[in-house]
Parts: sequence; structure tokens; C-alpha cells
Amino acid sequence: MTEEKSREAAAAEALSSLGNVMCPDKKAFMELLHGEHRTIQQGIAGMMFAWVKDVANKYDNDHSRYFDLRNEQFGKTCSEINKAMLEKGHEYWEYMPCV
Repeated sequence: MTEEKSREAAAAEALSSLGNVMCPDKKAFMELLHGEHRTIQQGIAGMMFAWVKDVANKYDNDHSRYFDLRNEQFGKTCSEINKAMLEKGHEYWEYMPCV
């Protein structure tokens, strides 16, 4: 596994652990993110937007493979966000510019 893959795997595992907590303090988590450097915030947003768009595409094109009653609403919401952004003419809305 490359160093980059290892960092990605560690980040995904950390997010999974946080999401696995029954009632995480979302407000505290968001406040901590607001304290990050602005460029880091933009990078985080880009990853989150890319994930939302990827989930939307899977929901719309390969539904039965990725969704069941546990994550159906999440997939539907991602699909609706993606459709709204595309309707506004933002074809590549998930890409954040690197500054």
C-alpha cells in the first residue's frame, strides 16, 4: 500500500469511527473544522462534495448494489443535491479549486 493510500485509508477509517458513534456532537465537530486553515477547509469540502456526487451517481445508476433501507434516504438526498446543482449549471460542482 502506498503512503498516499495509507493516508486515505486512515482518513476513511477515522470518519467511519466518528460516524459509528450513536450521537456524535456534530456542532463541536463542525466548530473544529471551522478552526482549520481555509485551504484545508476547502480540501475537506471538496472531498465531501465528491463523495456526495459519487453517492448520487451510485444511487441513480446502481441502486440495488449500494442501497437498502439503512442508507436509502442518504442516497436519495445526495441524488437530489446533485440534480439541483446540475440544474443550476454546475456540471463539475464537486471540484473545489486548489488555491
